[in-house]
Amino acid sequence: MQKLDHADDNSEKLKEEKIPEEQKKFIKESKSAKVVPINEDLERTLNQSSLSSSKSNRLSNIKSKLLSFKSERMTTEFNSRYSFIRNVFLLLFLQSVSSIIFAVVVLKSEKIRKAITKTKIFIIITSTILSFLVILILCYRRLFKIKKLEWILFILFTISKSLVAAYISEISSNLYTIASNIILCGICISIVIYSIYSKENFENRMALLITLLSCTIFFGISFVIMQTYVENMFYIYICVLIFGFFIVYDVQLIAGGRFQDFTYDDYVPTSLIVFIEIIGVLSYILKLFRESI
Repeated sequence: MQKLDHADDNSEKLKEEKIPEEQKKFIKESKSAKVVPINEDLERTLNQSSLSSSKSNRLSNIKSKLLSFKSERMTTEFNSRYSFIRNVFLLLFLQSVSSIIFAVVVLKSEKIRKAITKTKIFIIITSTILSFLVILILCYRRLFKIKKLEWILFILFTISKSLVAAYISEISSNLYTIASNIILCGICISIVIYSIYSKENFENRMALLITLLSCTIFFGISFVIMQTYVENMFYIYICVLIFGFFIVYDVQLIAGGRFQDFTYDDYVPTSLIVFIEIIGVLSYILKLFRESI
């Protein structure tokens, strides 16, 4: 019996020696592996799929918001998408025209120029009023639901902005502020004409193309009138072109329902908000230009 047991032990040892090392590793891993219940495994897979689906949904939502240029919710009895876009660009045109008028008056009149340069308190008060209006416009949009108040705020903002633009023109002793406003006027009036012509078929691509063409045409006109340095005028052209592209795109986004509390009747606050937002973008671009030069 002892011999038989000894023989069996020897046979088992021989079998173990014959097993390859890869199979031994697999056997060890299978022994050490944890058995996961099927319900836990299903929960993990469902969580992973839900995470991936939520990410895709977020991306699709962002994409739809960035490409949404029309909203039935915003349509009112008095205004549609067409009239909203037309009125916004008309008000932007008026803001630019007022800046040009104020700047020209200041540069032509020596008395006003001396009064502005001597009394610094004037520009401090104007800048303070403008800053206060900017905060009010961006943070308290509900004020624009009062029709008379929205026009009062629009007039105050336009006058304050025009005075600041005139002061900058006087201090810098150049015509670049006027040139940039002339180009911007050309862009705005061109978009107004296109919106009247196209009505409800106002397209973003066509609006951007018109912005490019009108910016180039009015750049040539302002360059002939001003006869200043080509390099500086080229920087103005690039900045105003980017400014125009942002205006067109931003107005389209607002027309697509960017602000939940806005309708197509709120073209007055839209013109102010767009101008303020794009001024911030333009100032940052100008800062980058200065650093690169």
